[in-house]
Amino acid sequence: MTAWIHVEDLADCYIAAARKGSKGGHYLAAPENLSISQISTLFAKAAQVEFFAPVFENKHKVIFDDSHTREILQLQWKYKVADLTFPVKSLLQAASPHRGRVTLTNLATVPGYQ
Repeated sequence: MTAWIHVEDLADCYIAAARKGSKGGHYLAAPENLSISQISTLFAKAAQVEFFAPVFENKHKVIFDDSHTREILQLQWKYKVADLTFPVKSLLQAASPHRGRVTLTNLATVPGYQ
């Protein structure tokens, strides 16, 4: 399992930790628990490309809980992964030299990738 956070939410967390956190404190910023397969599928859907994600089992049932961080630092996350459509379309338009072609690679098939 992997946790995903928008860069602006992460920046807010760093600022809040600097202002409100305790010396030596540890803060987990993990608003959304999604597997690589799930996030890849969401990106592909937002990019309007066909993609079949491999399914990896979460054997140890890991879930990241950042409720302590949000409580201590008085944070609320502004962004959700489900809001990917606009940013992905913007990214694709910015990458127009490829004329909208996008290649999504299953990293498990890349030699030497672990």
